[in-house]
Amino acid sequence: MYSETMEDTKISIITVSYNAANVIEKTIQSVINQTYTNIEYIIIDGGSTDGTVDIIKKYEGKLAYWISEPDKGIYDAMNKGIEIATGEWINFMNAGDGFNNATVLKKISDKNYFQSKDFQVLYGDAIVVCSDSSKRLIKAGRNLKEQWKGPIFRHGAMFVRTSIHKKNQFKLDSQFKICADFDLIYNLFLSSYSFSYVDEIIMYFERDGVSNSRVRCAKDNKMVVLSYSPCLKYEFWHDIHIIRAYFIDMFIKPLLYLLSNKNQK
Repeated sequence: MYSETMEDTKISIITVSYNAANVIEKTIQSVINQTYTNIEYIIIDGGSTDGTVDIIKKYEGKLAYWISEPDKGIYDAMNKGIEIATGEWINFMNAGDGFNNATVLKKISDKNYFQSKDFQVLYGDAIVVCSDSSKRLIKAGRNLKEQWKGPIFRHGAMFVRTSIHKKNQFKLDSQFKICADFDLIYNLFLSSYSFSYVDEIIMYFERDGVSNSRVRCAKDNKMVVLSYSPCLKYEFWHDIHIIRAYFIDMFIKPLLYLLSNKNQK
């Protein structure tokens, strides 16, 4: 494993936001408070009108670049960030998410992952913050060959070498509206880029939004996988998973919600 002097490696952290005034400051602070100092911090805002821009301006002295202008959606904004990035690695820590603690990047660097020339993609674990404020560890999968079943790690817990990301950007087709990140990861895997698991909790995220629908996610996972790997085995497995997701969303979740409200009375 090749090693450079610690912190010689510049890391580009990109935050994408739109009308995120209630969450973006926490995200920004999780980046600028990292003890690893060689960071290029980029914020791409989609033309927010809720005060997000005022918060960004508070921290512009800590930013390498920021812009607020209309875009074609989250993945278009991400692609803008990729084009601007000049670091060795890119990580997306989008508004509402954040690094697990202030030493995440330093720990990864101390283990020589950033300095290594052996990997193109690094990934680790994540914490999900549920609606009741409880937290749960999401362990990243170690078997990359299992990715045909769906994502095995969170996108925000991933670092991609910048030279690779500039050649592999996010698809803007409407069918990839919430799954272009998984599409990119699966494409990188099938293209035989080298992945390495980092035994660190890299980020936290809140379980919220359209991607929280199990059925929608299951259908999108199937679409992505079959677009690269048309196979009856894969199609059958994903169909079963979609049925399971439908049962959970339509019956299990409402039942648990009713029981929870009943116990609170």
